Amino acid sequence: MFQDRLNSIAEFIFQHNSYFDAAFPYVAMNETKGYVSEDETIVFPNDNLGDYFYLRLPKNVSFQYSNDYKYNNCKDGIASRTEVVLVAIVKGGSPDILLSNMIDSLRAYRQEKITLKSAIYQKEYVLLQELANIKPESQEAALQRLPESSAFVSIAFEIIEGIVPSKIDCLPNPCTCSTS
Repeated sequence: MFQDRLNSIAEFIFQHNSYFDAAFPYVAMNETKGYVSEDETIVFPNDNLGDYFYLRLPKNVSFQYSNDYKYNNCKDGIASRTEVVLVAIVKGGSPDILLSNMIDSLRAYRQEKITLKSAIYQKEYVLLQELANIKPESQEAALQRLPESSAFVSIAFEIIEGIVPSKIDCLPNPCTCSTS
């Protein structure tokens, strides 16, 4: 559900911003090691990926109850609220233009209800946000190595989606294992 949604958003952004070399739609912050990764690939910090962006999910998804999400005559309407962080990095880029492009791309994406929450376009603060779980001396070393002419931006946004209830006797099997 979330992975498909994030893949679709990343494909849309990648398609409309041809200067990106790579996109990572489903990354997580490794809180014990202090970096951002997709499976085994370290995505941030990484100097070898060119111009790229990623979508990072937090640990929690929250729910909202409202008649706006009521389905048929069900007693309660419910929606999932997923906060996502988009981080984009362009070497030799303008943070103002990059931020504007990412905002415009998220607003143009119409398949989900996206609400923009906040943005950071000073690369030092983006770096500190993404490396918040490493030692302060390692953060300082990373700040010292920041390229002068790079643009780093971060946008926090929320995806709100109504949840259509399944019939209790027809719940799908979540197992993706093959039975032999």
